[in-house]
Amino acid sequence: LVQDAGRQQLEAVETGAHAGVGQAAPDTAVRVVMLEVDGEKIACVDIQTLAELTGKSVGALRQAERRGKNAFIRHGGRRYYPYERIGELVAQLMSDRTLGRLLGVSRMTVARWRQELSPDLSAVEVLRCLQQRAQASKRKGRSDEQARQRRRGAAP
Repeated sequence: LVQDAGRQQLEAVETGAHAGVGQAAPDTAVRVVMLEVDGEKIACVDIQTLAELTGKSVGALRQAERRGKNAFIRHGGRRYYPYERIGELVAQLMSDRTLGRLLGVSRMTVARWRQELSPDLSAVEVLRCLQQRAQASKRKGRSDEQARQRRRGAAP
């Protein structure tokens, strides 16, 4: 799940060429800007590119920043996000409904499983744990439909 979810939305990042500021990039490439932060060069993407990669709006990303869920690097009046941390952000922004669809369980099950996990885990670690839990549930022969039928009192 972690690789698939990240791969679906970050495929362009992984296959794209690293183009500097002002350089033209192919349609499938992602424009990566090298910024110097505290004497260290960091590959970054701008907020518009990040929005396209994550499937979120620029406004949603700004709002998440205000709530402290992510931190942008500001340079020249623009927001940039470190290229190497995009996978973590995609995992963090994934909704319970989306995760439920990917895992084959309900969004309520995802929410319950998340509550049972340690809050110290990173978003990627949470996804891995949820994936393992879903696989274990499927090995036991449980499906989302069977669970619904049990709750309704019908025989599976």
